[in-house]
Amino acid sequence: MTVQQTRCQVAVLRHREDSYGERTAENAIAALRQTRMDVESLEISEALPDLRCCAAVLICTERLDRARSSVVAGLLRFVEGGGGLVVLHRGSNSDFHVLFGIVAQDCSAAPAAGAMTAGLCFPSRVLPSFQGLQLDDTVIDGHAAFDLVPVAGARIVATTWTGKPLAWRTRIGCGRMLFWNSTICSERRMRGLIVESLQAVMQVSVVPVVNAGVVQIDDFPA
Repeated sequence: MTVQQTRCQVAVLRHREDSYGERTAENAIAALRQTRMDVESLEISEALPDLRCCAAVLICTERLDRARSSVVAGLLRFVEGGGGLVVLHRGSNSDFHVLFGIVAQDCSAAPAAGAMTAGLCFPSRVLPSFQGLQLDDTVIDGHAAFDLVPVAGARIVATTWTGKPLAWRTRIGCGRMLFWNSTICSERRMRGLIVESLQAVMQVSVVPVVNAGVVQIDDFPA
């Protein structure tokens, strides 16, 4: 009997006027195509299509203010129903805080500067290939991170050199969300990180292990 391999459908939410976010979107698409995934680009300012054919959604823009209220509701239903969501590019908007596992704050989020945002450390097993990896500010000199705090119960995926949370994962209903408070996923060397972040929210990973490993070796400093 011949078994046909199922191709994974991943939606990439982007905004054409967000130049920095577009770099992240293009980098993510290149990484996913290396792992033979089917990728569909969607504009965050437009109505969402039916996401039931998608295994996961990647958000690659900080222009969250351009999203319709139906987009937020649709993404929440998608994750609650078992879908995976990865936010690959920093972003903060009060309408998305529950979805992103962000603690509501009185002041608006603003970029934090200095050594507090440098380096990259992986203290947990959420991304197994990166567990225990510690990169100082000579390798990762900044993230342009917003001043955001993850909700209690969030699993910390990555931190700065000084321990400030940069990425966290939460469970919402039957699905999972992973948030990156950084702009580093726009860099080609982070393609392995993008692939494994996606795997961390998928119910069943269909990413070829060998291909993912090659991406990490070639495109991530180790």
